Amino acid sequence: MVTYSVLEASELLKISTRAVQKRCKSEDVRKKDNKYLITDEIIEKWKTKIKSNEPQTNQTNEPIKEVRRNELNLIKSLEEQIVVLQYEKEELKEELQQYEIGENERLEVFTKENYLIFETRLREWQSLQININHKEQLFQAETKGLNEMIEHYKNQFEYQKAQSDRILDIHEKLIRSVQQRNFIEAKTLNLDKE
Repeated sequence: MVTYSVLEASELLKISTRAVQKRCKSEDVRKKDNKYLITDEIIEKWKTKIKSNEPQTNQTNEPIKEVRRNELNLIKSLEEQIVVLQYEKEELKEELQQYEIGENERLEVFTKENYLIFETRLREWQSLQININHKEQLFQAETKGLNEMIEHYKNQFEYQKAQSDRILDIHEKLIRSVQQRNFIEAKTLNLDKE
């Protein structure tokens, strides 16, 4: 038993490959490796169907009848294409349902050129983001260092202030003791004079 591919069957029957695929689907033609196995018997059956659908022509070969037959063939072909396209549309709808898109998601279509630009910009953004993170870490380290320096200088200031206060205390005591001594000396001198 000889089997034909969809393309071979379309050439034998002189119809489009889509029409052959439609017939295979409607008649549940067996598949192997996702390819239809169209046998001689099926081809013969389809040939007779196609011939029975063609209008009978007289042997006169009048141009009007030829045009009419061509128009009928065109209409049939277009109808078959419509059915196939509707089938493909349904398949695409089913395929799109696989890609459930959430409220916070988007599905975009790019040309190859636009996608390359997008990809380049995305890489640049990632690189810039890494640089920003690095600079932020440096800034935080510098800020921490400055805060430590400020704390150090505060401590130095407090220490120097405490030292100054202590020295000031000592000077005040010294001045008081000198004043007392002067007072005592002045008293003793005044007593001696009297």
